[in-house]
Amino acid sequence: MFCMLPVGTVYSFTLSSLSEMKQLLISFIIHASMITYIPGEPSCPIFEDLRIHREISQKGFHRDLTTVLRVGHSQQRGTPPEFLLKETFPVDLYVDQYQLVDAEAFGGPQTIVPDDVDVERPASLSQGFSFFTYVSPQGGVQDQDTISITLPIHLRYQRPEKDGGRHTSALSHPVLAVKCAGSPSEATDTDQYLSVPCDTSRMEPLCLWKVLTYQISTSPLEMSVSIGRGSDLIVVAGVTLSIVVCCTVMLLYGMFTNHERQH
Repeated sequence: MFCMLPVGTVYSFTLSSLSEMKQLLISFIIHASMITYIPGEPSCPIFEDLRIHREISQKGFHRDLTTVLRVGHSQQRGTPPEFLLKETFPVDLYVDQYQLVDAEAFGGPQTIVPDDVDVERPASLSQGFSFFTYVSPQGGVQDQDTISITLPIHLRYQRPEKDGGRHTSALSHPVLAVKCAGSPSEATDTDQYLSVPCDTSRMEPLCLWKVLTYQISTSPLEMSVSIGRGSDLIVVAGVTLSIVVCCTVMLLYGMFTNHERQH
């Protein structure tokens, strides 16, 4: 693991030997570079500047969530970094797991939704959940690169209110993490790491992902949808029932007359 020492810290010491001076000089060089390695910790890429921009497109109950990740300077060279976005949806938002699988088959983002999501339930009977999006573009990531991913998201129907109105759903910022070279058992500070499947091909084994700090240019996103008027419930139910009864009668009449003609 790499950590940073605060600039401007004053150290007081007494030199007792040449070997001690040499050791202090080596320590000073490491501190001056602001990078030190702590044995036993997982090795994770370090980035000096990460920025995220988010926006919602489309209207109504079916929207598109676009997340743009701008990758700044990385201190790691060689293996391209792999990123992970952890989204936490409230009760009034959901993703369709089968829609995401179909999108992935045609080049869409790779996702894992650990829990089953009932797409038919209204918000009043639903629970919030989390899912993961893997951000590993082909060809790797270079300094100052921008990665854009778009996910289809949906808003749940709200319980009707007497006078109707509108309901606003808020989506919090995601958690951004990067894959580390190490196993989850090596993490000493679990608040700074996630244990998540290495990719979408299987749920095991788990890989270690370090949570990253980033800057975001947008406030938590909000989406507004209309709420049904409770006062219209009797009218809507009556009309719907009448249409069902009429269609059933017509189908039965058609079947009966067709049977009579055949005989």
